[in-house]
Amino acid sequence: MPVAVAAERAPERLARVVYLDSFAPRDGDCAWTERPDLERFMTSHAEDGLIPPIPPEYVGAEPEHHHLLRERQTTTPLRCLAEPVGLTGAAEAVPRTYVWCTKSGFGPIAKRVRGAHGWDYRELDTKHMAMLTAPRDLAALLLELAA
Repeated sequence: MPVAVAAERAPERLARVVYLDSFAPRDGDCAWTERPDLERFMTSHAEDGLIPPIPPEYVGAEPEHHHLLRERQTTTPLRCLAEPVGLTGAAEAVPRTYVWCTKSGFGPIAKRVRGAHGWDYRELDTKHMAMLTAPRDLAALLLELAA
């Protein structure tokens, strides 16, 4: 959700927006619109409006990276996921790429944007945490997109 809102607010400062195995909201969407399967899990763990760090085992991280994630993760405000985003379409002028990590749960979103107007679509054969599970492939793809 944050990348879509940031792109909406400052499209003139961006050359491309890359959605890496993430939500790709439309106006009025929230995380639960995009991934209803996550709502119960996320809200049941929230305390005082904050979702604790997601256990590394749930996001596709390999065991050797679990300690790294546990040290650096932080809470997420529930409102970031539950509140609908207001998008005017300003960011649609910026080239957009959706990268689906094919071993994650973001398949329904990837399927929606794959043939949609204004989207470039790519895939990485890895789990959700591509920066840990496929860093070289991800870096190569990002460099290609930046060229």
